[in-house]
Amino acid sequence: MQQRRIALVTGANRGIGRATAYQLAVRHDMHILLGVRNIAQGNSVAREITAAGGSATVHQLDITNPQQIKQLAHELTERFGRLDVLVNNAAILLETDENATPGTVRMEAVRLTFETNFFGAWALTQAMLPLMRQHHYGRVVNMSSGIAAFQENDAPGEMAPAYRISKAALNALTVSLAAEMRGMNILVNATCPGYVRTETHNLDAERTTDEGADTPVWLATLPENGPTGGFFRDRQRIPW
Repeated sequence: MQQRRIALVTGANRGIGRATAYQLAVRHDMHILLGVRNIAQGNSVAREITAAGGSATVHQLDITNPQQIKQLAHELTERFGRLDVLVNNAAILLETDENATPGTVRMEAVRLTFETNFFGAWALTQAMLPLMRQHHYGRVVNMSSGIAAFQENDAPGEMAPAYRISKAALNALTVSLAAEMRGMNILVNATCPGYVRTETHNLDAERTTDEGADTPVWLATLPENGPTGGFFRDRQRIPW
């Protein structure tokens, strides 16, 4: 009997992270580690998953906190001895960044944004890769954004520059990690979920969080010969 795969989803307490965690648990029979800052919200998601027949546990995780990353890696090593899937979903978009330009955005906002969206995701990935390497399997999904696709947009100086450039940096990290992991059955990809309606953002969007989770879930369940080092939207590779 095949072992149930173990997946860590950050920022899993709401929005696309929540939908991704739910689908991986209920539709793909994975045990989900819900990496959240808000334990109460994480417990709510875990109950929802359990009620649908899935398996999930809640873990306190602020990806800007090195000690919490280290502690979680230790817990996974002791309990499971491996990690199969990592979805780097946690991210922030600051109000002071939304209407700024590269020439006006406050550097404090840039640093805070990069700490979560880029450095936090990088640090967590570094901590989890040994758990993938040792059993020659891993799927890393980096949640990026369409505004990081500079080749698609006509106004590269606009649209939340700190957030946008942090996601472009995440795309670059994706390419570099994928090259490093090539031949190890560890696939690393980035995804744009599309313009998605969440509890707090894009209230006019037609795409639901369940629909937005489709490509992240697809990337998290790729076969061994699946793509790596790509940036995907609607299961199609896009330029950035």
